[in-house]
Amino acid sequence: GSTRIVEQGREEVEITVDEEYIRRSIYDPKADVVKGYNSGLMLSYRGMVTDEEVDLIIEYLKSLE
Repeated sequence: GSTRIVEQGREEVEITVDEEYIRRSIYDPKADVVKGYNSGLMLSYRGMVTDEEVDLIIEYLKSLE
């Protein structure tokens, strides 16, 4: 539920860190790069993890709040 400034292409946008953002970051990590981090540091996990596994990752991250 926190917010972050991300770079979407050449534009800076404030987003809410939610389930959709985490899922997108796992499957398409270059879509929204948090300001201050370099694009391309994380590779896509598309095809490597299932949707169910991503759901489990999200539930784990929620438990850390």
